[in-house]
Amino acid sequence: MSANIALVGNPNCGKTTLFNALTGEKQYVGNWPGVTTEKKTGVPKNHSGLLITDLPGLYSLHAYTQEEETAKNYIFSDKCQAVINVVDGVNIERNLYLTLQLIETGKPIVAAINMSDVLEKRGIKTDYKKMSELLGIPIIAVTASKGQGIEALLELAEDLIRNERGEPSCLKKTVVYGAELQSLIENAKRIFSSQNANYALWRAVAFFDTGKDGGYKGNFDILTKQADALAERQNMDTDMLVSDGKYDFITGLLRRVRKGGSSKKNFSKKIDAVVTHRIFAVPIFFAVMLCIFAVSFGPPGQALKNVFGYLYGRLIIDGASALLTKAGVSEMTYGLIIQGILSGAGAVLSFLPEIALLFISLSLLEDSGYMARAAFISDRLLSKSGLSGKSFIPMLMGFGCSVPAIIASRTLENDRQRRLTMMIIPFMSCGARLPIYAVFASVFFPDSVPLIIFSLYLLGIIIAVLSAFILKKPVLKGNKGEFILELPEYRMPSLKNIRIHTLARIKDFALKAGTVIVVSCAAVWLLSNLGTDFKMTGDTGESILAALGRFIAPMFKPLGFDDWRAVTALLSGLTAKEAVVGSLEILFNISTNPTVLTSVFTQQSAYSFLVFTLLYTPCAAALAALKRELKSVGWFLISIAYQLIAAWLTAFLIYNVIGIFKGL
Repeated sequence: MSANIALVGNPNCGKTTLFNALTGEKQYVGNWPGVTTEKKTGVPKNHSGLLITDLPGLYSLHAYTQEEETAKNYIFSDKCQAVINVVDGVNIERNLYLTLQLIETGKPIVAAINMSDVLEKRGIKTDYKKMSELLGIPIIAVTASKGQGIEALLELAEDLIRNERGEPSCLKKTVVYGAELQSLIENAKRIFSSQNANYALWRAVAFFDTGKDGGYKGNFDILTKQADALAERQNMDTDMLVSDGKYDFITGLLRRVRKGGSSKKNFSKKIDAVVTHRIFAVPIFFAVMLCIFAVSFGPPGQALKNVFGYLYGRLIIDGASALLTKAGVSEMTYGLIIQGILSGAGAVLSFLPEIALLFISLSLLEDSGYMARAAFISDRLLSKSGLSGKSFIPMLMGFGCSVPAIIASRTLENDRQRRLTMMIIPFMSCGARLPIYAVFASVFFPDSVPLIIFSLYLLGIIIAVLSAFILKKPVLKGNKGEFILELPEYRMPSLKNIRIHTLARIKDFALKAGTVIVVSCAAVWLLSNLGTDFKMTGDTGESILAALGRFIAPMFKPLGFDDWRAVTALLSGLTAKEAVVGSLEILFNISTNPTVLTSVFTQQSAYSFLVFTLLYTPCAAALAALKRELKSVGWFLISIAYQLIAAWLTAFLIYNVIGIFKGL
């Protein structure tokens, strides 16, 4: 039977990096808070008797968010037999607050002081043996990103579980508070112990920290009056007694075990003086993003796309065509496989190199720590809409995929803020829309492809922020967002993290092309080749798909496009946004002759089409995640209706504004 060990620590302390190092798993790692929103489990190599669970980050065992509640519930459950407390050595004062709380639960615990290599570079020396004696728990220095100290940590964890008997020694050794508060805590502990309450010490400390007795009976009123009197003598609020005592203990502890350290302004602060500057921060952010698009969709990305497209055509399509011809399959089967499935999926997959470059670039920014600064920069604007810069973290994740971005909204403490954030995340342009942008931009704006794609990303952000203002009153009802975000240290991006992140995105993109998009392309080909009498037709204009498209098309005429093929391509995007390109390939054969789109679109209507594609409802998977996380059918339907209305109105406005300027 495996022993369950929980990885517990503050957000962005390196838990997931350590989890990957311990288990060999390939979970996504980001140098910003909120990456882990659900539990993940794995078995360490050569230690099959251990099961490691990576929990969402939390600052305190008094949970305020859904992810913190998930972590807390697991820690206090019988499943959790021991804890590896991951401590960010660079921000150790704040991290040790959670360590003291964990010690008070009585769970077997070993502390892993992470980022020890950074401490060495700063000339900070720590006596971990002395720290271990003072805290009463095993402590080891590790550098998770480099795999240092991993085996020793696992051995410590095994010894801890194997040797643990009765009350943990840390509860006997660790005296955190002053004599008066300690006496009050002991009295409260006896009350809880007399009623066989689990975690009696934790409950006693939590009582003075939060004022909650958990429904247990005892002389709590007397203890409260004594605590109030103690707080008055110390000139502080009663609910500050515990936290003040903990930080006093931490300060004294570090004074005894740490030496050295440079007083010079560190590297991260020097960079932040520029990139978070009140005036220059936003222009720098947009300049960085524009450079990324120039690389991904400019000459480097285009060259890779052409090579990939050529190889796909020669190896896959030509090879399959030869095999099917040799096998003597029917004309319908040949058309379905070659013209429908392979050509449709190939039109999507041909953009894989450009998308890979984009995700590599974004991973570099995330792993370096810059994306956390982007959230900090956004707070000034988002706070006026009732949200906070913390909402911008899942919004930024939406650049990759809306599904994890919607789930990441769990990091928000306020239910109304969480709901509003989820409702505007779909306006952030996900990676699945990129092939559509690239097709239209290369045909209608060949000299400005990166700029056009950048403008769509920027428009998505603008519409999301404007929507927050519009929806603020009905959704938030006056609640204001608070924002506390620790800016992580800048670091050299890890090639391993970038590889894991990029490969995960490529795998997701390729799996969609091999599943959802294949089915979608097959359906589009069949519906465009079957007449309304359900017989094969040589005229796609007489097909079932054409009839459906013509029925809906009038709604899009004010947006500049009402061709049934364009409209039905948008419908296929409800399954997966990449399917829009697959449908266009089947209906227009754009891989062979992309300029055929000019027979249906003008520059003006093409950009309108892109704007609608950017803003209308996300794919089925994102809608399922939205419904699940909103936990309300009513708000889910309101969200869908709002997205469709916003997409139509924005595309209509932009189409007509462009028309006005063209007429001048």
